[in-house]
Amino acid sequence: MAFFDDISKKTKNLADSAKINVAISDEEKKLNNLYYQVGKLYVSLHPTDYQYEFGGMMTQIVEIEAKLTEYRQQLQQIKGVSPCPKCGGDVPRNSAFCPACGCEMPRSEGGVELEKCVSCGNHVAKGLRFCTYCGKPMATQVVAPPAPVQQEAPTFCPNCGRAVSADSDFCSECGTKVVR
Repeated sequence: MAFFDDISKKTKNLADSAKINVAISDEEKKLNNLYYQVGKLYVSLHPTDYQYEFGGMMTQIVEIEAKLTEYRQQLQQIKGVSPCPKCGGDVPRNSAFCPACGCEMPRSEGGVELEKCVSCGNHVAKGLRFCTYCGKPMATQVVAPPAPVQQEAPTFCPNCGRAVSADSDFCSECGTKVVR
């Protein structure tokens, strides 16, 4: 029986050791995550006024972030998408709105001003004679801008000087007839 008691004790010790090792691993992960968060917070709060000891790491962070931005732009170019200015999501080029958040997308691409084809709804370079998506003529789609709304100058009562509403011929203050 002593043999089985010895095996049972060793098995229990192994199980207890495994539990403790898992607990240690979990706590180390939490600690490393906190270190990571502290570092990110420090970098965000001190992008230029960091302590001397952080100089080398801060320089590396700036260089790596620049590379990441360049790589992301290259990837977006390959995929044919642009980043949404509001949520940062990938939006197919020439889309009018972001499919993730509904934000209206800018109407220019690479410095080229765009206009919307009324036939198919895609945005094409301004000044083209035909839509590059549906082939319909762009020149026939010119829509005259709406006429500016003429606002009447306010009318004032000649007797008391109070403003008189446009739908009234008499001053509401003194009752004087207003000539327009």
